Amino acid sequence: MKGNMIMKRFIASLLIVLVLSSVSFAYAASWQQDANGWWYKENNGSYPAAAWKKISNVWYYFDTSGYMATGWRTLSGQTYHLNASGAMDTGWKSIDGYWYYFNKNGQLVRNSWIDNAYYVGSDGVMLTNTITPDGYYVGSDGKYVPRAVTSSGGGYYYGSGYTGTANYVGNLNSMIFHYVDCRTTRNMSSNNKVDLWTREEAISNGFQPCGVCHP
Repeated sequence: MKGNMIMKRFIASLLIVLVLSSVSFAYAASWQQDANGWWYKENNGSYPAAAWKKISNVWYYFDTSGYMATGWRTLSGQTYHLNASGAMDTGWKSIDGYWYYFNKNGQLVRNSWIDNAYYVGSDGVMLTNTITPDGYYVGSDGKYVPRAVTSSGGGYYYGSGYTGTANYVGNLNSMIFHYVDCRTTRNMSSNNKVDLWTREEAISNGFQPCGVCHP
């Protein structure tokens, strides 16, 4: 009887050992840190290297050694900025005293208007107090200013859309009126354009003010 009990316990122990030896243990993925920086340990023990990885809905880039990158990075011809926490920047960001704009994919935008109101140059820096390459004035806050008063002589600077005649132009399709030098009118069909001399004339004829130039 006693011998049977010992044998049963031995067999039970042996089965446990066999089961445990066949189990592949999974470890929870987690951030790790050593003297060289932060890296990310996957649940199988590997780690991302020379690659992007989305963690908790945030994108990070890991260098060739597997360490989390920060600062400016040029990858596959595109420029990115990773903040001090390693997170990829998107949207407007102030970096070292300059404003930059990164699209939803984190890529630095250059030589473009943002929201029809701000212009970023060839280096990605938002322009201020100057005339843009396509002939429009932006003020000290970087925002597009229709008919801006220039510092030189206090006169008006008119954008490249100014005709020198009417003060406003209405769009018969959208029923929105603009300053004649509003940059959003550049691609307006001539069939839709109507000259308007006063704001009162525009409003009384059913036009609504443009949300970009705010006439």
